[in-house]
Amino acid sequence: MQAILWLPFPLLALFVLVIALLCFGAGLALVHLMRRFGGSLPERLPQATFISVTATAWALALGFAASDVFSLNGMADRAAQAERSSISRLIGMAAPEALDRPEMYQTVADYAQEIMAVEWSVNHNREASPRANDLLQSLRLQIIAMTEDNVPSVLVGKTISDFDELQDARGIRLALGQSVLDETRWYLVFALSILTALNIGLVHAGSPRAARNALAVFCCALFMCLAILGITADPYRTMHPSLLVTESALAPPASA
Repeated sequence: MQAILWLPFPLLALFVLVIALLCFGAGLALVHLMRRFGGSLPERLPQATFISVTATAWALALGFAASDVFSLNGMADRAAQAERSSISRLIGMAAPEALDRPEMYQTVADYAQEIMAVEWSVNHNREASPRANDLLQSLRLQIIAMTEDNVPSVLVGKTISDFDELQDARGIRLALGQSVLDETRWYLVFALSILTALNIGLVHAGSPRAARNALAVFCCALFMCLAILGITADPYRTMHPSLLVTESALAPPASA
């Protein structure tokens, strides 16, 4: 399921369209079967309100899946903001007008460029960049070295705190990129979609034209809902890597 949600949007939309058409076909097939086999239709058809049995369950399942998706997107936004804030604070701390540590400044700038160019743009936040790991280790050693350079302990402690927050935000970003969606909710949506289409066909078996109209409306709603949720199921699909840091923050220090 996760591999499907990671598909490019045209392929994802095509997959959702196939699901909608399958539901439409299943509903119409049941209409023809009910009319061709068995006895009198009025005795075999349930009341129209019977549609609510599966339709309500379908709507609830879709709502649970949507809640999962929107919650994931909210966490992704907060993780990106936290990482951006940590990068900005570390760059500001290493700037010439602050601690004047050009090596640290360049390391943070290289890290920001690496995660934007590789982890975000190439790996889609699903896999860590080995170079980014090395840059973080280099930054850690530079912070440790600050204790030997008579840097006030308060500033060292603040830098350590910013560094820890940077690592935590990156870890969350990569975890969310691999997705924490509950796939069973999506399977439930697909199963209830087919059952609802069959239910619509069953209730309207006495009127094939009405069945086609009802199934068309339901399948259009199904397609739009699943396509929109599919777009946002990958929280970084619509985000730009520049959210992590501004280009001005990555400019060389004034003293360079």
